Amino acid sequence: MACFISEKLDSIGNKSTLGKLTLGGRYLRPKLVKLTGMKQDNYQKRFFIGIQVPKDISLAISQWRRQAFSVYEHTRWQAVHQNDLHVTLRFLGCLNDKEVNELSTCLSHLPVHFFTIATQALNLFIKPQVLYLSTSCSPSHLHLFDVINQTIAQQFPELNRRIQYTLHASYQPHVSLFRKVKSLPLLDPPPEWLWSVNQFHLYQSQPNSDGSKYQILNSFRLEPKH
Repeated sequence: MACFISEKLDSIGNKSTLGKLTLGGRYLRPKLVKLTGMKQDNYQKRFFIGIQVPKDISLAISQWRRQAFSVYEHTRWQAVHQNDLHVTLRFLGCLNDKEVNELSTCLSHLPVHFFTIATQALNLFIKPQVLYLSTSCSPSHLHLFDVINQTIAQQFPELNRRIQYTLHASYQPHVSLFRKVKSLPLLDPPPEWLWSVNQFHLYQSQPNSDGSKYQILNSFRLEPKH
């Protein structure tokens, strides 16, 4: 059987090269990856690892978005629901239940400290037509990104082969706002939103008529700074 590994939305955080699906913010064509020796029913769910935007920040971003983009309300743009706003750390593609459980166990013990994220500029991924807010990337944020990918490479080599990993130099953390946007709108710079990150999550992506919804399956605490 075969499974399409693609993320046309916002569940990627790295740049990549043409024809390859990697972890990044540059969205490419779906890549067909053949999964041999596995039951099809076990590979209908797609997953990614990410950082949830806190509810108060999500509400503030949503309110700003509604006002700032009011002139575009009659376009075909699809707004990402405020409860789904997040920053991706690693796209995982299709996983079976065993892989989900084993990966969750490994992610429970990563030696990474709390850190802070700040939103920055409004920008556009042209090929997938995704409008987003870029975010800062502190050393601890980058360390978490690296540790997650190193853990997957060491503990889950088959998964790592299915979804190509690229170095952190290409990582583009961001919060997706709209889908189906063809050009960058001319707006005043957005406000800066700042929040502390003390956990990250394993998400399941659930496609629907409005794009995708994201369900948190497991949460993993970071270590406080002493």
